[in-house]
Amino acid sequence: MIKEVTEFNIKRNQLAFDLNLELKMVQEEIREFWDATTTAERLDALIDTEYVWIGTQVKASYNTKALPDELVNGMRQTMGLMGDYLAEELGMHMSSCYYEARKIVCEINATKGTAKDADGKVMKKKDIRDATKEIAIMIEEIKNGKL
Repeated sequence: MIKEVTEFNIKRNQLAFDLNLELKMVQEEIREFWDATTTAERLDALIDTEYVWIGTQVKASYNTKALPDELVNGMRQTMGLMGDYLAEELGMHMSSCYYEARKIVCEINATKGTAKDADGKVMKKKDIRDATKEIAIMIEEIKNGKL
């Protein structure tokens, strides 16, 4: 996933680093996780959070910027909590669902254009595939032994 995230960011923003934008994007994904009402929505939000966080770390590294320890530790705790929550929901299927969801999110993100909103966040195209729907189908296929 690191390779996909890096390629995404090179193509869309040449690894430009803006900590305020990074924080805004990661906070949005974390809120999506806790506001989600389905397992598929939560799994999509966890992967999106990781995607953004990996991008933040890559861009900081490229620009030789140190991320605050408090932020790094907070993200580790937050993503751990999110993962544990999903593990309770998915049980023995967590690992398979997690890795398949990462593939789905990376594939879909790779199809995003380069248009950005006023803050500099890459916007989704209107005709982009729905990751949450694909993740929901994938979860059911894994639970039913079809994937």
